[in-house]
Amino acid sequence: MTDGTPIKNLWNFDSKGSLSSPVGWSGKRNANGKLRELRSISLKYDRLELWLGYDHQKAERARKAKTPDWEQAGWVYQKRLIPDARALRHLKQMGFSFGRDKRRKAPTFMQDKPDQSETHLSVRDLVLGGRLLPFSRKVGAIKKGDEFPLHLLPDGSVRKRTPSNQTEAAAAFTTFYAVTALKHNRGDPSVKMASHLFKAKEGTPLDRFPGDALTRTAQSPDDLAFILGLPTAAIVARQRGLWQSPQQIEQDKIKTEINSQDANLSLL
Repeated sequence: MTDGTPIKNLWNFDSKGSLSSPVGWSGKRNANGKLRELRSISLKYDRLELWLGYDHQKAERARKAKTPDWEQAGWVYQKRLIPDARALRHLKQMGFSFGRDKRRKAPTFMQDKPDQSETHLSVRDLVLGGRLLPFSRKVGAIKKGDEFPLHLLPDGSVRKRTPSNQTEAAAAFTTFYAVTALKHNRGDPSVKMASHLFKAKEGTPLDRFPGDALTRTAQSPDDLAFILGLPTAAIVARQRGLWQSPQQIEQDKIKTEINSQDANLSLL
């Protein structure tokens, strides 16, 4: 300093993250229970999992809207971020509980809406990205380093799943992107990808597209399922024997009644 005081250290804020999710941090608590020696670590998430579940409320809304085959509308994809086992040990070392008890809420500074206590979640729900629908089934997973072909449209956006009643848009260019990061985004997991073949945009086929064509982000569960090559959630449910049409349900009901009658006759 100008007065002769020696400078022993300088603070350098590098924007490596926030405590909206405790995963990716390491630290200890002092005798008063306050966090100290907090530091960012590279260990965060091991994978993003895709799950298939049935949303009865969504199906009911489709029924009220008189949507054809409204029963199928209830099948949806869900996503979960699975933390690295070593990152989980650091989380517990900091004194955070990863238990299933919903009554133990995460600290206010981690919540998406700190001033609305009724929306507060547990540390487990914040880290995983919420709770799954009952009787959900795992259908896929994405890990850092996985590569996927992405179809780029003329405006540079990634082609998404095309509704069955629409014509699929023609891709202007298709190339491979590799997963470089699994992000938390305050309980809404996303996948960041970078071009596997091109490290710079200039002088490459990506030069035709506006903006940054070297990286892409996928966030919605259906977009992630489409990248994995999965069909619609209703089709996967049918393939796995999880969904029956109303006609099949009625036939099964008749068969059950017939079998019940046969069983009663045999007792006579």
